[in-house]
Amino acid sequence: MNHTQSLFEQFRGAEVDLFELHWLLLFRFGGAMQPRPDEVVYPGCETEYSVKICFGGTRVKDILRGPRLTAAEIDSVGDQIISELLAPNGTATASMILFSHLPVEGWYRYRNVLQILPPPATAPRPAFLMADHPFVLQFRFPTSSNGAVRDIRRSAKEHDIILTLSGLLAGSIWPLAQPGRHHWVFLPHEIGKPLCADYLQEGYSCPGFIMEADDFATVEGIPKIPQKDHSAYYASWGISRESRFEIPGTLDQLLDGFYDLGVDCRVQFLRACYWFDLAGKFYTCSRSAAFAALVSSVETLMPPQEKGSQCKECGHSLGKSTTQRFVEFVDHMVPSGGGMEKARKDLYRARSALLHGGRLLPSDYLGLCPAAGAAAEFENMDHAQRLVRLVLANWLGSQAGLAMS
Repeated sequence: MNHTQSLFEQFRGAEVDLFELHWLLLFRFGGAMQPRPDEVVYPGCETEYSVKICFGGTRVKDILRGPRLTAAEIDSVGDQIISELLAPNGTATASMILFSHLPVEGWYRYRNVLQILPPPATAPRPAFLMADHPFVLQFRFPTSSNGAVRDIRRSAKEHDIILTLSGLLAGSIWPLAQPGRHHWVFLPHEIGKPLCADYLQEGYSCPGFIMEADDFATVEGIPKIPQKDHSAYYASWGISRESRFEIPGTLDQLLDGFYDLGVDCRVQFLRACYWFDLAGKFYTCSRSAAFAALVSSVETLMPPQEKGSQCKECGHSLGKSTTQRFVEFVDHMVPSGGGMEKARKDLYRARSALLHGGRLLPSDYLGLCPAAGAAAEFENMDHAQRLVRLVLANWLGSQAGLAMS
């Protein structure tokens, strides 16, 4: 290796992923510490270390040699970085159990990237419709001979796919929330005998489930997941006894748009999906927080405010307010018409009431009391959620050059 190069060049700092490099060095040197917000040293000693990484955001800015790093180690670490982080090591197909509010009874495959399947025959299922229905998500990810790096790559792909699908697909999808979390639950009992409760661990198990393979599972004998027109899919509301998991007919193009995004825009869209997903999690504990998360989801995608003139006395911008920009952005993403007008008005009103006045929705302080506005609140939330999901889909479609409505 050329020792006239900087360590940043020798360790390929411009090419490596910060998180992958961190875990490689962590295991290599047996520890790490963060003496400053933008620095990590390996091992964990502020002065007697071997390697220091300087970073900004999620990028490696510099790699510095520490007093303990030998010339032989430089060559060895450099070779390890090439073989475990940069060299192609092929791909594997991961499988995991996710859950949906609607039963998944068919399959869908996007390119050679991901596949959705019904749950295996051995999978436990709920006995009623309004429940957590299991299904299988498969996705391909780049492997590595380093086990920690392999896990990071699988986890990163899993995270991005789940957030993206949760933003685009109605019915919601989610993984098991927090493995190891416990709940008080009723135990199975016979009619006429007293109820018994126990504090049990949350979890899900599917006998014989294979978590990793070389390729996607066969779909022979399985129907495709039904598709609906883009506008009809995102405008539909409510669940009936006949409801089943469906996808928009534009899903291939929307996912094409996501994977064609630049790094910054992709991260921006994932942030919007995160807030949208969080709104669903907040729904049962605080509808005020859920509405606020929906607003944050939209505002994440809004273009930055144009610089305008400022008031000479107070220094505040004389340009459009955030509310004005919010309304114009939603109107641009989801033009008027198509049965979304009520959802649009509900979202605007909720934004002003919750974020400007600091008010709470009735259910958050009155419970199930039939106070003024409480009855409409549940419907308003569903309308607003549908509108924001359509904003997400249409924003992604606009990035892909699709004409959405």
